[in-house]
Amino acid sequence: MSDISLGRGIRQNLFSLQQSSDLIATTQNRLATGKKVNTAIDNPTNFFTAQSLNSRAKDLNSLLDGISNSLKTVEAADNGIRSITKLVENAQSVARQARALTQGGTTQTLTAGADAATGAAAGAANAGQLSLSFTPTGGSASSIDIAVGGGKTLDESIAAINDASTNRSSSGTRLVTASKDGAKLVLTANNGAVTVNAAPSGNGAATAGESDDEIITALGLGSPVAGTAKLDSAGEQRQALAKQYNAIREQITKLAQDSGFNGVNLLNSDQLSVAFNERTDADKAQLTIQGTDFTAGKDDGSSGLKLKAIDVTNVSGFQKNTDLDDVDSRLNTALANLRSTASTFGSQLAIVQTRKDFTNELVNTLKSGADGLVLANSNEEAANLLTLQTRQQLSSQALALASQQEQSVLRLLG
Repeated sequence: MSDISLGRGIRQNLFSLQQSSDLIATTQNRLATGKKVNTAIDNPTNFFTAQSLNSRAKDLNSLLDGISNSLKTVEAADNGIRSITKLVENAQSVARQARALTQGGTTQTLTAGADAATGAAAGAANAGQLSLSFTPTGGSASSIDIAVGGGKTLDESIAAINDASTNRSSSGTRLVTASKDGAKLVLTANNGAVTVNAAPSGNGAATAGESDDEIITALGLGSPVAGTAKLDSAGEQRQALAKQYNAIREQITKLAQDSGFNGVNLLNSDQLSVAFNERTDADKAQLTIQGTDFTAGKDDGSSGLKLKAIDVTNVSGFQKNTDLDDVDSRLNTALANLRSTASTFGSQLAIVQTRKDFTNELVNTLKSGADGLVLANSNEEAANLLTLQTRQQLSSQALALASQQEQSVLRLLG
């Protein structure tokens, strides 16, 4: 082909056709792909700049999943705090209801048997006396010195016990009530327990070293038998409220343990780190959220919200006002901690949400910037294709005309 010599007009038109064909192929490729820069050969600067922008957009887009999960984790913790706050307020209501009741306690019946008939002198032949000891529920023992023996009848002994000035609380309430059951002396302790101590006090039948039972027997009274301590009505109400309080306390712990998301629980002391950009150096943007233990805590109140468990065995459970005051104080502290942490989590939730929105917008900006560098204008490329096709047709016509000139020479020679 290189040995063939073409006329100047034919060669020029042929070159024009080749150029048009190349441009048509390029334009058709742009319309098919939608890009004016498909490889680095097309435009190295735009190609690599767009590649860099798309790579960063891809990295940030992968971070959005982590940001979204972190957002849900903080939301779960915030929901948990609001629910725990309601439970703590409920527990506070129960404790204050118990505090408003009359201070509960126990009643205990102690019976001392006597062989003498009703009305006979209890220990008439002896000069001794009995000393009662009263111990209030959760308090310290105090003595009630009352002469029972020494010639007094059973009825006189009962009256002496009931009317004794030492048998009164600071508010004037009787501590121990005496009664009789046949020939037996019955002592009932209100809000506490009663014991009988013997004092010889000139009792000729009692000698030094004798036990209380031996002295009591010498006074004409059989060995006292104490009945099981029982809660009074107010005490039973307080104990029922204490059981309600413990049930709420258990639910607080379970709720805190259920407030996690995707394996992270900010109400069980877990830590959450949220990455906001793709950097790994000092310019790395991230937020670290430290969780808190918002379970009710150990039974002794040494962890979590420090809400102590209430002992509700036997005659226990909210019986002392001082214990209820401690419970109320702990609940107030727990509420303050919950509200403070809720405020902190709320602020951190706003930060994570703001960064999520910003990252979404930045990803769109990066993609738009990359597209602006490499995407083709379909309208412009369609116009270019039409123009090139027209030019190709004109070049073909020009080539035909150039060929006709050489054919005319042949006709002259023929």
